[in-house]
Amino acid sequence: MDSTDTHTLSDDQIERLAAILVEDFGPGLHRTEFNNIVLLMFEDVAGFDVMPQQQVAEYLRALWITYRRLVTSNRSH
Repeated sequence: MDSTDTHTLSDDQIERLAAILVEDFGPGLHRTEFNNIVLLMFEDVAGFDVMPQQQVAEYLRALWITYRRLVTSNRSH
């Protein structure tokens, strides 16, 4: 992500958001469900509702990867 971008999420914030998604929606979300939930969350964050599509896609991908990692990690414990 571009450091001059005003709609940035740190790696830690992505990790926390993914953890919230696991906690609130469980480990069984399909990609479409996951994307819809994240997009609804973005609508509630000032500025994120008008974020460029490319950036939205990057965040969806990063959050999905982190979500899946957390789900897999929780299953192995």
